Amino acid sequence: MTSRRRTLGRLGAAAAALGLLVAAAPAWAVDDASIDHSEFSGDTLKLLVSVPGDVEIDYKSVTVNVSGSPVDASAEPATNSTEIQRTTVLAIDTSNSMAGDRISEAKKAALTYLDTVPDNVRIGIVTFDNDVQVRQEPSLDRDASKQVIDDLALHQNTALYDGVAKAIDATGAGDGQRQVLVLSDGKDNTKASLDPVIEKIKKSKVNVDV
Repeated sequence: MTSRRRTLGRLGAAAAALGLLVAAAPAWAVDDASIDHSEFSGDTLKLLVSVPGDVEIDYKSVTVNVSGSPVDASAEPATNSTEIQRTTVLAIDTSNSMAGDRISEAKKAALTYLDTVPDNVRIGIVTFDNDVQVRQEPSLDRDASKQVIDDLALHQNTALYDGVAKAIDATGAGDGQRQVLVLSDGKDNTKASLDPVIEKIKKSKVNVDV
């Protein structure tokens, strides 16, 4: 898997037009960069841009063109800025089918994520089995998050759809970049329907990774 590095960019309002192009030395960034999130603040458009993580970026060299014309812009590592709030909620399957190596690997993955995610990303934790519970509201307290992960216990059933829906709610009311990471081994075995949670994902504009 290619690592990605997020960059925060600030552009004048004219950048809302079609034909936005972000460039940086070296030129590969034009082709390999992807815009993960955008939002307006006053007359400024803020962007989160991901680029490959194995190449150094000269942030002072970043330029932006709109329909072929340059606009005022600046860039900095997203890890150094809180101008765009970033929130991730871990939705973890704690059903009995996760017993043994599965829950061990899920915990390991969650703890690895907590160790590597930037310090300014808020982390929440939702678990789902027969019940769906918000174990931790989005927080910067990594020690508290790790304790929640360490203390996870298994129960019956897999309310997967309700778990994803609750995790989306836990990301907040729409400020900043929001995502849900789902750690599960199987399918929903409750009477919940898939269609409502799909519609909720679309309306919320939360990125959901499984």
